[in-house]
Amino acid sequence: MTKVTSLLFLLFLTTNCFSQEKIKYFDADWEQTDKENMVYYRPLPQLVNGKYLFKDYYKSGKLQSEGLSLSQTEDKFEGIVKYYAENGRLTEESRFEKGKLNGKSTGYDEKGRVVFTGTNKDGDQLKRTTFLYKGDPDDENKSLLFNVAIDYEGEERVKQTIYDTDIHGIRAESYFAELKAKFYDTGGKLLGEMIFGLDGNPNNGILVEYIYEPSMKVDKIITYKDGVIQTK
Repeated sequence: MTKVTSLLFLLFLTTNCFSQEKIKYFDADWEQTDKENMVYYRPLPQLVNGKYLFKDYYKSGKLQSEGLSLSQTEDKFEGIVKYYAENGRLTEESRFEKGKLNGKSTGYDEKGRVVFTGTNKDGDQLKRTTFLYKGDPDDENKSLLFNVAIDYEGEERVKQTIYDTDIHGIRAESYFAELKAKFYDTGGKLLGEMIFGLDGNPNNGILVEYIYEPSMKVDKIITYKDGVIQTK
């Protein structure tokens, strides 16, 4: 009886040690490390419908990310992968194919607002729009008076939209490559366009100036011809 008990104990001990080895530990840069220095950890992925469910955790035990992989040992994700802040808030969800970003990615701030959307192909960014919101600090740590959407193609910034609450409503759109801007009223109707010179000054067209508090509205409409303001 003692012999059988000892064998069972050894079997349990061996199985327990084997299980512990299946937990991977990572540092802040996601480099594999030991338990003592870990910031994140990953239990052994489980097989789910022919794929492996990866779940990464913060040191606190809170879920950091989850997604299905084609491999049990590699991050070869397939489908939607979700990422979380330590308080459980969803921060990002991105679509993968065969381990590479393919399709749409969306990021969220602490208020649940979208801070970026993007489209990817074979791991490369095709398009991306980032959002800044009224009341957020700008680069000079001043509160923004309007919402901003910035569009990228690849890594190149191509367009910026300043708007109030509806990106299709009252707004001003700047097109960087064309040195052009378009201006809209509260109903989203186009008021006019302006072509700027290489020096950034208005050249030809209609320039609309807005006021932003308490809400965005048209203040002035000015017509330029060859850089000169036209008066009636």
